[in-house]
Amino acid sequence: MEQEEHRRGLREPLPAHVYFRKPREMAYEVPLQDLSQHGCRIALRERVQDGQLLWITVPGIEPLLSWVRWHEEWDAGLEFEKPMHVAVFDHVSAQLKQAA
Repeated sequence: MEQEEHRRGLREPLPAHVYFRKPREMAYEVPLQDLSQHGCRIALRERVQDGQLLWITVPGIEPLLSWVRWHEEWDAGLEFEKPMHVAVFDHVSAQLKQAA
């Protein structure tokens, strides 16, 4: 991947699963590849477009309104509309690591 870096924070590799949902569609599980307070990278089962609105549900917290900031064939980088509070991120990260 030859993406130019524009991230506000480091993404932590967290092999886990999250729920992915497009507007007016059912949610389904996708692999989470990494996570930060500001966004995540997921593996996709269908194509998305840059700027597309999505919801990501990470276990233990409410769905996160997200925007596709980049995509490749079967991966996408998402930016959360509202970053996770550092304490929430730390808790979620710890929970996902325990579950792995």
